[in-house]
Amino acid sequence: MNLDAKWVPMKWPCGPLEIARRSKSQSINADLKETLEAWRQPSTLELLKGTPINCLIVDWAYGEPEDSAQPQALKPLLEAGRRLGISFVGKVAAKEGSGAAVAAGRAAGLSAVMLGDTSGQSFDLPAILQFPRDKVAWETASTIFSSRENVWPGVSLETMEGDTAIAGPTGIPWVNSNGWFSLLAGELARGKTLWLDFDPPDSSNVLHPADYDLAIADSQAYGSQWIISLDDKLRAALPKGDSQAKAVWEKMCEALAFFESHREWETFESQGILAVISDFRGENAFLSGEVLNLLNRRQVQFHILERSKSLPAPTNGLKAILWLDKQAPSAQQHSMLLAFAGQGGLVIASAYWGPPEVKPTKKDPLASV
Repeated sequence: MNLDAKWVPMKWPCGPLEIARRSKSQSINADLKETLEAWRQPSTLELLKGTPINCLIVDWAYGEPEDSAQPQALKPLLEAGRRLGISFVGKVAAKEGSGAAVAAGRAAGLSAVMLGDTSGQSFDLPAILQFPRDKVAWETASTIFSSRENVWPGVSLETMEGDTAIAGPTGIPWVNSNGWFSLLAGELARGKTLWLDFDPPDSSNVLHPADYDLAIADSQAYGSQWIISLDDKLRAALPKGDSQAKAVWEKMCEALAFFESHREWETFESQGILAVISDFRGENAFLSGEVLNLLNRRQVQFHILERSKSLPAPTNGLKAILWLDKQAPSAQQHSMLLAFAGQGGLVIASAYWGPPEVKPTKKDPLASV
């Protein structure tokens, strides 16, 4: 069995492991425990009928005493799901004994496991590797890979206190998006599928349907998949048939179906006139990522080019090249960059490596004001 790029994933938290995790963080009460038990029941899978969601991410092994009880607790859910054509991915976060957990997953009928690190081990099940967003091993990432520590898309105003906004010269709304990171993954991990892992913000109310639609669109419009995750209020209300929760769910599924009907969009290439060049790794990762983030926030279309690759011909429609790294280009790249500038293109670099006979000047633009 191989990883399926057509999987549409969703988190399905339930069972002894999730209850134990919530208990440790002191974020559980009787109502939430009841909800987690309800989502362990096969009857909740009825929610997925007629939706694009066909892959559920379940907790499997966290190196906790409850690990041994989890497979048995989830057995009815897994059996019912497979009859409906649903695939299951077990999340294994145990630092030791991951091999035994994967073997148990295979016996239970999991389609794959999600791991933070394989440490060179080989397993009998396909593995989806999950990385912190700033430490993705692009070269060794699995066919489907995941990143965590992403942001909830939308407008963020950190100067809010309840319904009161605190005014100030920098108190403007901040637009959060993972779009730039999806674009980066499309360049550095071509042919692979990125699953973005992020949860809804804590809220005292069920989130507006548009909030979930935006989370879906922010991922899929840029070629990645969001691992669908519901807030606790919505998760509690859905099995009870709450009309408001049902409306939110139906809108989410409509958004998913829309993008599933346009899978060909994933092959689209940027038509930007700006090329951003870096190796996007190590000491260059933070600056290059922040530049992409801010460019995308300003709705500037751009091409992402990995520094080690050949530069595009000057005639491909580019008008500007931004070379972010302090490392100088190779001789071939240097020649192409000079040719690009000679034909009227703009080259912006963080360090000077132009013709040796030309000396750069430094001047404070405000000095003459």
